[in-house]
Amino acid sequence: MKFTYHVRQVVVGRNEDGDVIGDIYIPIIEMPSGQRFEHCEVMHDSQVADEFVAELEYLNSQGEDVLSLQEDEWSETDPAYGSAHHQKIGDSHLMDPEELEGI
Repeated sequence: MKFTYHVRQVVVGRNEDGDVIGDIYIPIIEMPSGQRFEHCEVMHDSQVADEFVAELEYLNSQGEDVLSLQEDEWSETDPAYGSAHHQKIGDSHLMDPEELEGI
């Protein structure tokens, strides 16, 4: 299992010059198969995200199943590109249902 976070830039506010862009950090658990899960809590500070990931790594090293402990706080997201899980499910989940009708 791999523990990390994604960094995304989003609009965090507005000022007289327009949108204010900031980073958000979304914790990720990646399974050996490439299946990935995002945490429901978005973090606005990289140090907080680093500490959260370190806590997940510690719990995992102690034999805890982090996904089971916090099951309602994780949701499956896109698998790692090219992974076994990606090969299994493909990209159909990214397509509009109308596009799938012709396949």
